[in-house]
Amino acid sequence: NAFNSDSLSVNMNNRIIALNEATSADSGVFSEQWSAEMLHSLLKNEALHSALSGTTIETNFPDNHLGRQLKMVTRLIATRETRRVDRDVFFVQMGGFDTHHTGDLNSLFSQLDEAIGAFTKGLKELGVWESVTTVQLSDFGRTLVPNSGGGTDHGWGGNYMMFGGDVKGGQVKGKYPDKLTSDGQVTLDRGRFIPTTAWDSVFKVVAEWYGVSVDKLVDIVPNAHQFEGDTGFENFVTSDLFGNTNRQLRGWANL
Repeated sequence: NAFNSDSLSVNMNNRIIALNEATSADSGVFSEQWSAEMLHSLLKNEALHSALSGTTIETNFPDNHLGRQLKMVTRLIATRETRRVDRDVFFVQMGGFDTHHTGDLNSLFSQLDEAIGAFTKGLKELGVWESVTTVQLSDFGRTLVPNSGGGTDHGWGGNYMMFGGDVKGGQVKGKYPDKLTSDGQVTLDRGRFIPTTAWDSVFKVVAEWYGVSVDKLVDIVPNAHQFEGDTGFENFVTSDLFGNTNRQLRGWANL
């Protein structure tokens, strides 16, 4: 094409670099900054590609959407020293749970189980199981009462799952509803539940474990103070969810 008739990736990179390195007397400050950021991004991408090329993970991950994402997260954690980081934040996602027309979750849960199982093995292979915390969440729950199509609709309160080597596992936190019927204290229509644990309550503790200082927590969970002391919501301290609360965290990853 007119931009680059020889558009192999290496040639394309050279052309992009040449274009963004070029300046003139009337070059604008914004365009120069944009070009500088573009070149910096290309360098970082090249460095990351080189670091990933040098990693080998023996753990086998399932070839599904979540499995491929968690495999990449594991490989990125393996490059932590090359990247000169002592902690990371990763985000992965898995769709298909908006089950308005079906109640069959077996396939979804199987994919989730296989991917998380491989991720756990991968972290242990790298020796960072104690330094990684994974939090599973959804932006909304589901109704307990099915709809006319045999599926479920959007709800309010839902469930979190959290795991990791330093997590106090084997426990269910939060307040179980007094009744599942419509006359329950936290029940709305069709089995929708008013949440009794705020997102902020969970992520405040995760942030503390991660090493965020007290004065910076307001930047991470700005609404946490609105739930503290409110008897209608359950609040946590670090020792509720994590085993080792006295160490100075030098962990590598938080998902």
